[in-house]
Amino acid sequence: MKVTYINAPIAIDEPVSEGTYHNLGLGYLTSYLHQERKNDFHFIDPRPMGMSLKGIIHETMDYDPGMVCLSSSSPSFPFAKSVATGLRDAGYKKPILEFQLKVQLL
Repeated sequence: MKVTYINAPIAIDEPVSEGTYHNLGLGYLTSYLHQERKNDFHFIDPRPMGMSLKGIIHETMDYDPGMVCLSSSSPSFPFAKSVATGLRDAGYKKPILEFQLKVQLL
């Protein structure tokens, strides 16, 4: 199954500054799942990629995943909701999951 993971930022309108990096926890999870499950995973981290809401929706619709997973924290939940609404408005009818990811070394 093709799966898209989207890291919902707190704000997307602010310019991307030097020192803005990808969410490593979500990247590690995507890499692990790709290796172990042999599924096709697509990772979108809009802030470091300089991507707008429209760009996220366009890229996701072009990829046509069987499921979209939105990673968010409490402050970024409104943006995650905007992404989900935008995907539905664009005609995406497959599952959209929202989750909070915490990765820690044990």
